Amino acid sequence: MTKILTPPQAAPVMEIARELLPPGMELIVADPGKPEFYDAAANAEYYLGSPRAGIGNEFFRAAPKLKLVQLTSAGYDRVDIEAARKAGVPVSNNGGANSVAVAEHAVMLMLAVLKKLVYHHNNVVAGKWRPGDFASVRTYEVEGKRLGIVGLGNTLHVPLNDVTRKMISTRELAMMKKTAVLINTCRGPVVDEDALHQALKAGTIAAAGLDVMVEEPPAQNHPLFSLPNVTLTPHSAGPTWDNWTKAYRNGFDNIQRVEAGRSPLWVVPELRS
Repeated sequence: MTKILTPPQAAPVMEIARELLPPGMELIVADPGKPEFYDAAANAEYYLGSPRAGIGNEFFRAAPKLKLVQLTSAGYDRVDIEAARKAGVPVSNNGGANSVAVAEHAVMLMLAVLKKLVYHHNNVVAGKWRPGDFASVRTYEVEGKRLGIVGLGNTLHVPLNDVTRKMISTRELAMMKKTAVLINTCRGPVVDEDALHQALKAGTIAAAGLDVMVEEPPAQNHPLFSLPNVTLTPHSAGPTWDNWTKAYRNGFDNIQRVEAGRSPLWVVPELRS
């Protein structure tokens, strides 16, 4: 019986995983925050799940039989790549399972910012119907606008690493039009938040729609919260209900691939030979 270590999820999500579990494989559910996780790792041949608790030297030392770390997420910045390399264990992300979800969310944020969705919602529930005229409170259309994409592929984004950290900062923001809207649905640290705050206050760019932040959750008094031209969501672009099935199906397919003696798919760039 092939043993797959996985962190716990909400019961309906675990039902999806168990329904898709191939014959001859066993899911071992253990909380990475508890000592029994490392006990369970001793016999695990595969890890399947999110890396949010961090996957590093301690984990790889505890899991000598490990053949693959198969993530259900696209991002892998919480995996210690050097530790994986030393252990000789490949790390694969989710094979684009959330690519549709994140792309849709990015478009949603574009529309929400241009249409001032949050502003209008808050006014309606506060009993304010059209409090400003259409010249002073302007909304815009997406049609005819120029879209710049940073990182084009299955997940539409760049990974977070030493090269991409703060890749959008003062210089890059100054190159944009004053009417520009910055959308970030990959990883918070890709954007220099201090530089973004200054650019939004100074009118260097018009607005921002952010699904991710440098610290998650952010501090309650975060400077971006006070700006009217910022729309925020809580790192919720990826985990739609639809793509849990895609992520687990991809994960089990890749595990079966390795069990059959073939090389895994979707290995992160730093570990590709």
